[in-house]
Amino acid sequence: APMKVLDAVDIFHEKNYFSTEDTRKLFGRARELGIPRKIHADELNDNDGASLAAEYEALSADHLLKVSAEGIQKLATASTVATLLPGTAFFLGKPLAPARALLDAGAKVAIATDYNPGSSHVDNLLLVGSIAAPQLKMNQAELW
Repeated sequence: APMKVLDAVDIFHEKNYFSTEDTRKLFGRARELGIPRKIHADELNDNDGASLAAEYEALSADHLLKVSAEGIQKLATASTVATLLPGTAFFLGKPLAPARALLDAGAKVAIATDYNPGSSHVDNLLLVGSIAAPQLKMNQAELW
């Protein structure tokens, strides 16, 4: 932190990966040091990661395939951006995140590819957004 080489810390808050306790520890220390926070949350299970993101003023909460109604409401009142990653859901054979519910609640929503060799092999954002749009119930203006 003193060297100012970090743009943010990021954690995968998920059962069998990083717990709520782990996330609170990392985010608490990052906040003390003035380092922005990001979280990969509620992808495989609803672990209330969206609420943690809002509580710790994370820049983004990624995935959100299993986000709860409470998590949606907390994101709607936070500065955190709900970053949806349709390519990961497609690759894993999971239902997409509830984009329409997030948008209708007033949450800030972004689409990204999450391009990586493990769970999202597509780096073309326009393709991912175009394929996902009908299932996300987002119009082209919302995608852009």
